[in-house]
Amino acid sequence: MIEKVNLAQKFALFNDHWSPKVAGRVNDFEVKVVKLLGKMVW
Repeated sequence: MIEKVNLAQKFALFNDHWSPKVAGRVNDFEVKVVKLLGKMVW
């Protein structure tokens, strides 16, 4: 069964920028979130 994840709660757990954190897992994959700081050029 897939568990729902509240992204706002996950972002509230850390303050550092440019350091991806695992928000959850789906099958064999990790879903990560990261806080950015400053201008990001794609």
